[in-house]
This record gives sequence, structure tokens and C-alpha cells, in this order.
Amino acid sequence: MQDTVIAIVAILAVFGTPVMIVAIICFTSMKGKKGSQNPEDAKMIQEIYRGLEKMEQRIESLEAILYEHKK
Repeated sequence: MQDTVIAIVAILAVFGTPVMIVAIICFTSMKGKKGSQNPEDAKMIQEIYRGLEKMEQRIESLEAILYEHKK
């Protein structure tokens, strides 16, 4: 059971972050139909990206804890 949870979390962390970033960029660029993004949008995307990176690090830490606990 724990192996399944760890695998699911790992897959979401590794593949979910880039997918979310691409989705946000696509949505933002389609919303305005502009050639360039507004600086506020770019800042928001950067903040989301940083938040997702931090979340990925936390998930990796939790995976390590679960792995060590299992031993």
C-alpha cells in the first residue's frame, strides 16, 4: 500500500510540475491573445513555478521519510 502511494506521489511530482507550468502558460497566452505577456502575468507564473518546485522538494522529503520508516 505504501509503495503504491509513494509511486503515485512521485509520478505526480515529476510529471505534474511541468504539465502545470505548460498549462498555465498556454492558458495565460490564450486569454489575452497578445504577442507578449503582461509583467504581472509573468510574475504570477514565476511564483507558481517556485511554489511547485518547493512542493516537489517537500514531496521528495516525505518519500525519503516513508522509505526510511519502511526499512
